[in-house]
Amino acid sequence: MTIHEFYKIFRRNWPVKLICLVLAIFIYLFYLYVTIQGKTLVVSLDVSSQGITLPAQNIPSHIKVHLEGKPEDIARITEKNITALVNLDYYTEEGKFKVPVDIILAPEIMGIEPLEVTVDKSFLEINVAKKDRKQLPVEAEIQGTPAAGYEITDIAVSPSTIGVSGAKSILDAMVE
Repeated sequence: MTIHEFYKIFRRNWPVKLICLVLAIFIYLFYLYVTIQGKTLVVSLDVSSQGITLPAQNIPSHIKVHLEGKPEDIARITEKNITALVNLDYYTEEGKFKVPVDIILAPEIMGIEPLEVTVDKSFLEINVAKKDRKQLPVEAEIQGTPAAGYEITDIAVSPSTIGVSGAKSILDAMVE
């Protein structure tokens, strides 16, 4: 077969061939879409603050993670296979920051293809404060009265002071 003959055969009924090709691509993409399944998990949110700052507000303890993939692969993924992390180690100044939520997948699910992982909130607005340490006296808080025939003569607390660490703004308000 010569190139001229091949070209003639290729040009014959080209509109039908083009329609068939487009239809085949459409069927393939529809098949991929139909075989993908979604699943939402609620995973625990860990906070890393090993640097000089820490969160100065309550942070949610859990976050929603949405997974999409093949049904047989999605079915074997649990909350234990996914970790959500907010890392404050890189923040050195106080203020309000949009901190990204990092998703860490367990090694056994890293090879799943196709797998799409999305987070309900990919950034959290967090007030960040500098860490501080303060020695505070320990005070005993007595409630009630002693039994009949007994009396309180002395109150001793051991240790008399403890070291507390936290946000400077909170520690400044603490006296005991």
